[in-house]
Amino acid sequence: RVCSRLAGLPLSQLEALSDADWRRLLRDADAVRDAVAGPTVILAIDLPFALLFIGASFFVAPPLGWALMVWAPIYFGGAIVSSRLIAGAADKEQEASRDQSSLVGELVAGRGTVQALGLGDTLLRRWETAQADVMRRSVLRGAHVDAFSNLAGGMALMTSVTLTTVGAMAIVGQEMTMGGLIAANM
Repeated sequence: RVCSRLAGLPLSQLEALSDADWRRLLRDADAVRDAVAGPTVILAIDLPFALLFIGASFFVAPPLGWALMVWAPIYFGGAIVSSRLIAGAADKEQEASRDQSSLVGELVAGRGTVQALGLGDTLLRRWETAQADVMRRSVLRGAHVDAFSNLAGGMALMTSVTLTTVGAMAIVGQEMTMGGLIAANM
């Protein structure tokens, strides 16, 4: 829509802003999208709560705290692997986005020539191809995110099974109470 709107603007409106201003507006829109939907935001929200949960588990049910300490490196390793793969996919997506933005920059920079020669439709088709590449790479990045989200869900289930098993054994051994197990699972 952005490129289509730009191609359809009257020359006076296109020339009201410099090339750099048009590019900055496009980069700002991309930055807002990435900031709101990025994995860094999710990690920043989750990490303090994970540390708080592990600490509270040691206080409420020490055997379960130790079980969580066994799982912590597995989660940490998974986070490293997933962040590298997702970052690689995001880099490729950003590269495609830069190529697309460059095309829009060419459209804006040569706006007089584009309109005088009637090249708007040709550039629009090139932009649509570039946009399709950005979307394809975005879907690929999303697939990586989904795969690791599903893996994390499976790991969370296994962690719950581990905690229940260790908790049951600790209750039988009178190392903790049923209330401690329930509180830790909450």
